Amino acid sequence: MKASIKITSLNKDITVSANDTTNKMTVNGKNIKYNVAEFIGKLAIITSNWAPFYGNNSIIDGEKFIVEITGKTTRRFVGLNAFPSNYDKFAKLIQGVLSQCN
Repeated sequence: MKASIKITSLNKDITVSANDTTNKMTVNGKNIKYNVAEFIGKLAIITSNWAPFYGNNSIIDGEKFIVEITGKTTRRFVGLNAFPSNYDKFAKLIQGVLSQCN
């Protein structure tokens, strides 16, 4: 499986790519060491009940996210200033990945 994540806001611009076939993961284009299969597994669980789109047009300069998971099928999720109820778990997973970049 492959995962692609892009998070954009005023104070951050993050792109994460993971491929459990090649066991490679990048953050903003730089390779990092991380358990790719575990990451994709957790991401799949977190997004299992997500709707394809979350939006709040009343906020102009908020946060946007795009998550795409590709296996036998592709699941894509987009958020624009609105988030699923368990977004905090997603944010914690991404923070764990970002902590490996230091």
